[in-house]
Amino acid sequence: MGGQVRALTGEEVAELLQGMFERHAEVGVEDLYKLAHQAILGPGHLLGPRHLVLGVLHEESARLDQESRDWEEVVEVIHPEVEMARVHLRPYLRSGGALERLVDGMFKTQELLGEPDLQALAATLGAMRGALAAWPGGSPVAMEEFDALLKEKVAEGLPAVHHSEVFSQAYDPHYRVVMLSMM
Repeated sequence: MGGQVRALTGEEVAELLQGMFERHAEVGVEDLYKLAHQAILGPGHLLGPRHLVLGVLHEESARLDQESRDWEEVVEVIHPEVEMARVHLRPYLRSGGALERLVDGMFKTQELLGEPDLQALAATLGAMRGALAAWPGGSPVAMEEFDALLKEKVAEGLPAVHHSEVFSQAYDPHYRVVMLSMM
């Protein structure tokens, strides 16, 4: 792999989107961009000194409502080849998962990935746009909004984004991104 994660294929993106839309009725264009960003670039935008990352995770976990969510499994694979995944905190903690192990996995993932591969991210976003445009019955999101977001984020250098307000309010997502082999 050479430390880099390859772009997702059109078929992989279509499967990823199918899963997203099956689990979540409320999805904004930011959530799709974020999904691609995390699948290719991993957890890097969240990392800083290890003790601070762990402290933030402990604080977040302490405030977390532990109620089960129908859509929430411990692991949601977002890049099948390298098993890049979102590890959802509620079920992870209920299953006895250790926050230290999760943080270690995040740092190992980022160490393996190295510098961000923005070309792979751009190719994945292009595949995502193609999959949305070809979606049976029409795109589940407004293509004009998706295109406008892509144009803006390309001009900014493809930075990380937050979930959309509609997604955050509907699902209260709490997870960390990690390659499963690094945990």
